[in-house]
Amino acid sequence: MINKTAIIETSHIGKEVTIEEYVIIRKDAVIGDNVVIHPFAVINEGVVIGNNVEVFPHAFLGKEPKGPGLARKPVFEKKCSIGDHSVIGPNAIVYYGTSVGMNALISEGVSIRENCQLGDNVILGRNMTVNFGTKIGNNTKVMDLTHITGNAVLEDDVFVGPGVSSADDNSMGRAADYDGMHDKGATIKRGASIGEGAVLLPGVIIGEKTVIAAGAVVTKDIPAGVVAMGCPAKVKTNQ
Repeated sequence: MINKTAIIETSHIGKEVTIEEYVIIRKDAVIGDNVVIHPFAVINEGVVIGNNVEVFPHAFLGKEPKGPGLARKPVFEKKCSIGDHSVIGPNAIVYYGTSVGMNALISEGVSIRENCQLGDNVILGRNMTVNFGTKIGNNTKVMDLTHITGNAVLEDDVFVGPGVSSADDNSMGRAADYDGMHDKGATIKRGASIGEGAVLLPGVIIGEKTVIAAGAVVTKDIPAGVVAMGCPAKVKTNQ
């Protein structure tokens, strides 16, 4: 069913698709089978949506990063993909160059910048942000109001609690040659857990199955299989 108010510029529409009021789907977009797209969603050109996906109102898939406030010139391909059985929440934005795996839940208000890669079974909580060039592995959960900075790596089975913040640039954007491409966010290894409100400074590595306590400030690498807490974070116990 395609509502008569929708603007459909593509011919690549699958079977049993529901497109509701005032949806915009631009040319060369691909919509799989059994997809539901709710009112006012925008599917830009070059976006590929898999089968059994639901896109909620005011979501924007395939946003181009641009604006006078950008400190760097983004490089990206005008493509974006959403895997089978995924859900894109209300007001979520997925930028060009980003791919979302299967069975993902992208909650309301999430913003995923360009050139990110999300694996299967990823959950992103409400009103959180993922900056450019970040990789998120399978079965990883990132909770509400968290900021994952640019060029970060979250491996498989990682848990990041609500309100966690991270940084990727020790110059805080003031370097004369800042281009955003040589900065590095945290690397969180497989099975690690980050507690609520923790802060991860640029380039730190969190070891496999390590736990970072709530409110900790991680200023240096933390080894695998430990519990770290405090400001700055220090290893307190082995698990």
